[in-house]
Amino acid sequence: MRVPVPLVVLGTLAPPAEAGGSSRRWPDGSWPWSPVRARGAGPSGRQGHASVEVGRRIYVVGGCSQDIRCHSDVHVFDTDALEWTQEAMKGEAPEPRGGHTASLVSTDVFVFGGANSEETFGDVHCLDLVKRRWTRAPAAADDASSPQRRTNHAAAVDAHGRIYIFGGYGADGRVLNDMWILKVSGAALSDMTQPVAWAKQAPTGTVPEAREGHSLTLVDRKLVLFGGYASCGKVMNDLHLYDVDAQHWTSLQVAGAAPLPRQAHSAVRHGRDVVVAGGCNIGDSQPTCFHDVWSLNLIELQWTQRSGSAEPWTAREGHSATFVRGRMFAFGGCQLGSRCYGDVAVLDSFEPCPAMCGGRGECVGSEFCRCTAPGFTGHDCMQPLTCRTDCSGHGACSQDGRCVCDNGWRGEDCSVEVLCPGGSTKCSNRGLCLPSGQCQCFPGFAGPACASAANVSCPLSCSGHGQCHADGRCACRSGWTGESCSQRLTLLQGHCPGRCCGHGACGAEGCRCEPGWHGPACSVDQRAWVAAVARRRKRLLTEASAKRHAAKASSSLVQVRSLLAAADEAEQLAAGEPPPEAQDVMFAAGAGASCAAPVPVTTEDFGVGDPSSNPKPSDMAIGCEDNCNFRGLCDAGVCYCQPGYYGPTCDTRKESQKDTLSLKTVLIIAGGCLLISFVIVLTLLNFQHQRKLAQEVRQGFNVNA
Repeated sequence: MRVPVPLVVLGTLAPPAEAGGSSRRWPDGSWPWSPVRARGAGPSGRQGHASVEVGRRIYVVGGCSQDIRCHSDVHVFDTDALEWTQEAMKGEAPEPRGGHTASLVSTDVFVFGGANSEETFGDVHCLDLVKRRWTRAPAAADDASSPQRRTNHAAAVDAHGRIYIFGGYGADGRVLNDMWILKVSGAALSDMTQPVAWAKQAPTGTVPEAREGHSLTLVDRKLVLFGGYASCGKVMNDLHLYDVDAQHWTSLQVAGAAPLPRQAHSAVRHGRDVVVAGGCNIGDSQPTCFHDVWSLNLIELQWTQRSGSAEPWTAREGHSATFVRGRMFAFGGCQLGSRCYGDVAVLDSFEPCPAMCGGRGECVGSEFCRCTAPGFTGHDCMQPLTCRTDCSGHGACSQDGRCVCDNGWRGEDCSVEVLCPGGSTKCSNRGLCLPSGQCQCFPGFAGPACASAANVSCPLSCSGHGQCHADGRCACRSGWTGESCSQRLTLLQGHCPGRCCGHGACGAEGCRCEPGWHGPACSVDQRAWVAAVARRRKRLLTEASAKRHAAKASSSLVQVRSLLAAADEAEQLAAGEPPPEAQDVMFAAGAGASCAAPVPVTTEDFGVGDPSSNPKPSDMAIGCEDNCNFRGLCDAGVCYCQPGYYGPTCDTRKESQKDTLSLKTVLIIAGGCLLISFVIVLTLLNFQHQRKLAQEVRQGFNVNA
């Protein structure tokens, strides 16, 4: 029997657990391990199990103990309570096995392959986490239409719920390097009465050597393959990248230090890094297991060792690892079959919001990511979230598992098309496609298909130095500023201030800086300029966030649209290279401008480690449930309702309650009562006066005298 190897499946967002570890970063910048004293009856020591994270819990499926006894049980670890439970599952469970993979699609876990001491498997089982029921998928009609039986392969799930399977050790004794895609449809997910659909890929590029015990990790629609035991009998530490759109393999070359060759390690995504832990090298004359942790920065293509401590996490292989917020939970594993572990340990990365939550969420209190973009989840908001029918290809899956339909589509699965002018773009992407088939154009656009700009005017027609936007504001060209683009920047700050500080030539338009120098006085070097641009970008994103919050609190639909348009413009400017403000480059106006290099700005000043990691406006586009029932404006997943409607989806009409009066009616009644009271008082006073006069006459007084 082959030594089973685990698949680490990345999961959804869960709160942090109190693991008893250090709450501060270690002086050397390493990531510390902390042991977890878990409660409850946990799984026995094992390797080759598979783990998926669902909400705040980690599901552990199967695995084998020292190649002797294999399991098909399901244990659940609560990362909040730090407690193990074992749930009883109905249906037809998989045979005991290890070295299989488990992949989460919607609310279902798909288990493929694996082996025990008697058999190698190629079947597919589905665990419905809602119904707590196992279902075995019917076998394909012929062997050629499905992958051969295997173990120690790797798998990953893309944004459309497609499960990618690569490599492994086949039942015929061959090591494999084929790529298959398991496509699960809505019908198959419902009852599993039909065979699942497999598709074999024919990728281009340099296909990795056949191997087992490797890892496959999804990062931004790319699959990162690392390590494994190759068919040549050598343990590897090479890197390969698979583009799921182009179906193309690329070999990655990384300079500098790197983890030693290994197999049966764990590899999990943390933002745009891949974190590798443990594993063993059985290809050397003296087999060795590892306890080190490395992270691969996919932007800079550089490895960094994060931990080398053997306490409390000892060297092992066949374990599983999952990130929950900024902490990685590791479970199980064995040491070359001599000893198997059933412990849980936590590695603290001190990065609860990696990669700025992937540009698809917000960092709450510098503690965790709250994902706001439909279709994504996970501790870094970079894990694809798939609804059962993939929203018919016309929407994205929200955090609650429901489809958020694209403009011009409706229905629970976004399968009902609404016909509006504008062809496939539906209202030219400049308005809402209403159920009536008509377009409700956004501000600044008009026409049946919202294709033409509305009649808008800008101050002084932007003075000929800018472009008039549809919202009536000027977008000034470089060198001009002000509401009407009538103020020249070089004139505001002095003509060729500081004589260009010796780093440029003075021309009619001001300083023309030499390469590597920037600013009105050419006083800012390249490093400080990049930092200043990043600071301006942060301000723009903060401003956009503030405007969106203000829009949520506004009751005026006109003001809401204005605030959202301003937020969109700030985000678009931040997505490029926004020109820094004067204070950012420490430039003093006038002839006496200082040519001293500005104080460099660090990443801690603006919270951005890599300017290229900032979210683009297209990445931040978020739909609303039911398109706000076409009674409001949708932005960033929030409905801003038209007057007369309210509710999360603008589905409730504001009506006067029975037996209540409007404010206008109350004011009229109050005024009438006041007038009547005044008349009654005057009448009483006059009556008393006349009565007194009558008494005086009866007593003989001459009232007219």
